[in-house]
Amino acid sequence: MKLLLTLLLYGSLLYSQKIDFSTVLKNSNYLSIPKDDTTIEKTPDKVIESINKMTWETSLDVENTLKFTITKNVDLYILITGNGYKKYAYFLPYNHSKNTVTNNPVKINLRWSYNNEEGFETKLLNKPLIETQQINNKTFLLLKERVHNGNMYNAVVTKVFELTPKLDMQLKFCFEEVSQLTFEETMINRQFSKNKIDSFINGKLIGSVTIDIEKGVIINSKCINNDYCNYLIKSSGENQSDFLKKGYEVWY
Repeated sequence: MKLLLTLLLYGSLLYSQKIDFSTVLKNSNYLSIPKDDTTIEKTPDKVIESINKMTWETSLDVENTLKFTITKNVDLYILITGNGYKKYAYFLPYNHSKNTVTNNPVKINLRWSYNNEEGFETKLLNKPLIETQQINNKTFLLLKERVHNGNMYNAVVTKVFELTPKLDMQLKFCFEEVSQLTFEETMINRQFSKNKIDSFINGKLIGSVTIDIEKGVIINSKCINNDYCNYLIKSSGENQSDFLKKGYEVWY
């Protein structure tokens, strides 16, 4: 009985250490714990309260808690959970000036992106893994998700979220930032800025699209290379409008 109680207390202590203190990300080039020159901070009580509620309701296995600065008043707390095929990151915006945290954390699948795409011969993730953009006086977060479906489909899907005043992260649209065309071993890279996505192969522009960010739809498209007119947003077999809305499900 004493041994069982000791193990329970020890497990509780380890769990507490994983959420009570956060590793500060000086940049967003990784979502794993940096090995050198780390800074540890006390996690705000409000964030701990929200994390405890999440873990209690969903039985999450917490590995790390990370912190990334978004704006002067808002930080992004990132909860790394699970292992193997069930590894996820939960994103919780927190306004430290108002001591408020989101009620709707966003989840990103880390199955193929954690620990530098271990197991993949070709690395597709470009850094940083988290980006912020100011568009029309609004803050947008760009989160990258590595996706994979056998040898047929490998890509990095970027999900564009608007950060609302209530600290909700509203998904506006998705696009493939990088995709590998397996049938011809070609890599397509896409760059997003303001409301435009430019697509490149070997540094050459093949086309661009203009996005209505609020509605998450394409309002204009320009194709330069006719061979790739269907690849300006994505190369997966998903319906384009569906892909814009939700991205691509991570497979095996």
